Amino acid sequence: MTNKKILLVEDYDDAREIMRLFIEAHGYEVIEASDGLEAIERAGSECPCLILMDLGLPNVNGLDATRRIKTEICPRTPVVAVTAFSDMRDEAIAAGCLDVISKPMDYFQIGEVIKKFITA
Repeated sequence: MTNKKILLVEDYDDAREIMRLFIEAHGYEVIEASDGLEAIERAGSECPCLILMDLGLPNVNGLDATRRIKTEICPRTPVVAVTAFSDMRDEAIAAGCLDVISKPMDYFQIGEVIKKFITA
């Protein structure tokens, strides 16, 4: 059975809520984290099939959280950065993200990301 959990890391409650609704509409369970430390903890305890990672996070930023997740916790789990910082693409890829989605985002992109990075 395919893992149906997606870790959504976003510090703004409203954005996280909207993204959660779109992810659930595609049949996935959403695990939420609002900062980098929580993201690291949730990745370790839940083993999601995909991580959508904001980069501008409190406590531990998204780049550092991604590096830890990819090297120590879930090296095979795809991580996609979701960020308003358009100049961070190269850094996000170097940290272990497979792609970068720019904010403000078209929330319908979530379905495309799921199809692209999660194999059934």
